[in-house]
Amino acid sequence: MKKHEYVNMEFFYKKDLYYLDKILELKTSHSKKKDSLLTFNTFYAEWCPNCHYDVKTLKQVFNLFSDDLVDFNLNMMLSNDKNSINFIKSNNLQIPFKMSNLKTRDEQSFLKTTYGKFKREVKDERKWGFPIHIINKKEEEEVAVIKGEIIKNEILEYLNNLVS
Repeated sequence: MKKHEYVNMEFFYKKDLYYLDKILELKTSHSKKKDSLLTFNTFYAEWCPNCHYDVKTLKQVFNLFSDDLVDFNLNMMLSNDKNSINFIKSNNLQIPFKMSNLKTRDEQSFLKTTYGKFKREVKDERKWGFPIHIINKKEEEEVAVIKGEIIKNEILEYLNNLVS
């Protein structure tokens, strides 16, 4: 069993992140809240042990804030569609999701993806970089990035402050 990777949020100036807009373009929200204050973008791989740990907290955060002005999006990466859908169903996730074009753990191809480039841009030194969460308040100069599992108390306090 792999150990947990709880990680504090880090803040980056949006203007310094070339790949931020490009990686957020990858997301597709079927709910597409036009009046949303912020987006909460999650990147998982179904084979990632820490994603299996983290999904419980993500579900709790989604259940608490999905009725607020938060637009949640889940991107399933480096897995075939069947395994990704099984992950989503087995965890009873209600978050709008999109599948990655790259369906296998091919490191050379992965490093060339927008996600791989963004991961390097935010200095995520983990080999694959899952899970990662990007919390983007539209009117802010900074974006919050969690390079690992969510620290529940930290994210709840942060989101409560943003939506209040």
